[in-house]
Amino acid sequence: LRASGEDSAPTEVSGILGGSVTLPLNISVDTDIENVAWNGPKIALAFANPKDVTVMDKSYQGRLNITKWSYSLYISNLTLNDAGSYKAQINKKNSQVTTKEEFTLSVYEQLQEPQVTLKSVKVSENFSCNITLMCSVKGTEKSVLYSWTPRDSHASESNGGSIFTISRMPCDPDLPYTCTARNPVSQSSSRPVRAGQFCT
Repeated sequence: LRASGEDSAPTEVSGILGGSVTLPLNISVDTDIENVAWNGPKIALAFANPKDVTVMDKSYQGRLNITKWSYSLYISNLTLNDAGSYKAQINKKNSQVTTKEEFTLSVYEQLQEPQVTLKSVKVSENFSCNITLMCSVKGTEKSVLYSWTPRDSHASESNGGSIFTISRMPCDPDLPYTCTARNPVSQSSSRPVRAGQFCT
């Protein structure tokens, strides 16, 4: 048996903690399949043929399904341990070639509402006020990006957007600033914070 599909890059798939995900195989309904073997990040996962499906890794019992016809892998109630590399080996009837498909699954937490905290305040002699705010989310910081609105000439972001520094004069409008945290599966915004309150 020869193998094909070795050189193509793995398909990236993102899932949400506690949610579900499908790793899709593009097998058409009229393809005559002999069997499909799925391997997970650690060990052999499941073996499927037209008659039945055998789950080999007990940690996926009750959470794993292989769809009829396409042999795509469906995983529910995702855990952080499910992240990693998945490989499918597809054997078609009357073929001497084993086709391989590879996926990289990343599992992310649903982001909670970001918290904005005051890091520092400096008031100078000309009454200009420098406020540094910090934005953070509880739980994992994995692949979290931060941004602030409104973005204006008086403000700058640093440390991947989690640190926000505002320079304002007493006559400047007291704008409400909002921090938004994003990861590949969710986004969440903080309550608006008015910086002027810290300068009095």
